[in-house]
Amino acid sequence: MKDLTLQFCRLALENAAAVTNAQRADLYEFAAVLLSDDGLNQHANAARRLAADLRNADAAQTHFDALFFCAPELNKVH
Repeated sequence: MKDLTLQFCRLALENAAAVTNAQRADLYEFAAVLLSDDGLNQHANAARRLAADLRNADAAQTHFDALFFCAPELNKVH
């Protein structure tokens, strides 16, 4: 089963640029489950961290976008 897991992970990594960050995080999270089931815990933990980092980066980008959008209103002199 390890061969199939590694093949899935390789395909996921090769095609990850074609999907959104949220979808990429889901791919990495699923890969982590498969890797963990096959006893590749170090790889699974790395995939989980990468998924979490992608989700955190998206959240930070959304927060920045919201702050940037509000900045002109906050700097107006009344």
